[in-house]
Amino acid sequence: SQATAMVTYRPADCVPHLMVLLGRIYKGVREQLRDSDCYSFHVQRAVEYILSNYQGNITLEFLSDYLGINKSYLSTLFKQETGQTFSQFLNSVRVEQSKKHLQEKDTSILDVALTVGFSNQNYYGTIFKRLTGMTPSEYRIAGEV
Repeated sequence: SQATAMVTYRPADCVPHLMVLLGRIYKGVREQLRDSDCYSFHVQRAVEYILSNYQGNITLEFLSDYLGINKSYLSTLFKQETGQTFSQFLNSVRVEQSKKHLQEKDTSILDVALTVGFSNQNYYGTIFKRLTGMTPSEYRIAGEV
């Protein structure tokens, strides 16, 4: 029979291994918290509403009434959890959606802006450039290449 050597570890010997393990667990939890599924109930509902209704006239006031919570509370919670203000988030959703419409060459930029919920073509152009680094026209031309 083969003799097995018994190795004894002192608790202090385990500390470095435990630290590595805890670091891996912490990293995994941090990554999960960035997923939209980890938003609080109210922020999750707000995000879902925005994604479904971005074309309409959505205001923070309307959304807080819709959710039945205080406007300031929603604003603070939204910024804490998404890393963006309500307006920044809404504008980024609208710009992303507008990119699809810009691929349709016969649709005017004004029509694209109005379709995704912007009420002003100039404001749309300003926000689009801020978020993408190019104008809607430049984006459209770049897509042709």
